[in-house]
Amino acid sequence: MIFAENIRPYFSPKVVMNCSYFQSIEKVMNTSDAFLPASSLKVLRLFLPIYILFIIWASLRTPTGSVSIAHFDKIIHLGVYGLLAMVASLGWPQISKLKIWVSALIFGGLMEVAQGTLSATRTPSFGDFAANGIGALAALILVYFLNQFFTR
Repeated sequence: MIFAENIRPYFSPKVVMNCSYFQSIEKVMNTSDAFLPASSLKVLRLFLPIYILFIIWASLRTPTGSVSIAHFDKIIHLGVYGLLAMVASLGWPQISKLKIWVSALIFGGLMEVAQGTLSATRTPSFGDFAANGIGALAALILVYFLNQFFTR
């Protein structure tokens, strides 16, 4: 029978943490490519949940009027989900842009499904879903280039 106190680790924690592989992981985890001051990050992090609630409300409410511009709703979707992705990316610069884009896609898809199931006056649209993804992707590309420009 083996007792826990007789088992010794092959490497001590100090040796493992001094390994260059773990040091490089720690460096990546603790640094960010943010070009915003910490106070701005706090504001963005407070704004994001409020903005998400606004998107939910706006997506499920009964429309009050219509604009006569063709496909104007797609432009709105581009802007709304672009701002969502931009706020998330700037507020949490350590999270990869791909994860933020996939999260925006999932959220946009769930909102389209919710429009079809929870709202009697709204219908889901693949075009709206595509506009959500394109808007989020465009914003993340913009944030990437802004980071490259301002962190030189």
